[in-house]
Amino acid sequence: MSVNIHFRDATINDWALLFQWRNDQLTRKMSLSSERVPLLDHLAWLGRRTGPGGPGGLWIAHLHFEPIGTMRLDGDELSWTVGPAWRGRGLGSQMVKDFVSLNPRPYTAKIKADNFLSIRIAKAAGIA
Repeated sequence: MSVNIHFRDATINDWALLFQWRNDQLTRKMSLSSERVPLLDHLAWLGRRTGPGGPGGLWIAHLHFEPIGTMRLDGDELSWTVGPAWRGRGLGSQMVKDFVSLNPRPYTAKIKADNFLSIRIAKAAGIA
C-alpha cells in the first residue's frame, strides 16, 4: 500500500487529541511507560515540547487532512503512535517509512520485547 502521508509540527492546540491517543489502552500497553498520564502532566510536557525554546521533534501525521498518528524524535531515538481509529490498515509502517525517507539519518528505537508489530515496523524502516 502506498499512500501520501504528510507531517506537521505538533502544537499545544493538539493537546486533546494527543492526550486521548497517549492514554488509549493499547497505546499504554505497548509503550515503555504504561501508566495513564494525568492531564496536567500531559499539558506541561506538551507545552515544554512545543513551546519557544523547546526541543520540538513532535509531529502529527496526516492522511487526507485527517490526523492518523504521531512521530517523536529524541536525539536519534524515534517513536511513533498510530491513532486508535487508524490501526490495522498498514499505516504505521507507511508512516514510519515515509518519515525516515523524508528525514534520512540513522535512527534507533526502544520497543518493548512483546510489541512485535512495532519491532516489525522498525526493521522494515531500517531502524536499529
